[in-house]
Amino acid sequence: DGLLLADERGRVTNAGGVVPDHFAIGDAVSRRYPDGTTERSESWAAARLHGARLAEELCGALSEPGPRPYFWTEVAGRKVQVVGSLRPGMSLQVEFE
Repeated sequence: DGLLLADERGRVTNAGGVVPDHFAIGDAVSRRYPDGTTERSESWAAARLHGARLAEELCGALSEPGPRPYFWTEVAGRKVQVVGSLRPGMSLQVEFE
């Protein structure tokens, strides 16, 4: 499928599992979660979090699971904020100020 896959800790994965000593972070990588789903995050916040998580992994100081993904943007003069992941078919909560 052409995806560069990594687990939540930044370790490159393939059909055989984790590839030793290979890491990937940022918007070029899709995350593979334990349930088998994949997700690609294309935001500066995700890139920053991926870098911090990989640094923890490489230093042996990996802490608790990271925060939920988030991003924000402005569209047609309105601020759009998303916490978590958007998936096809899911319902959204819309709030206006």
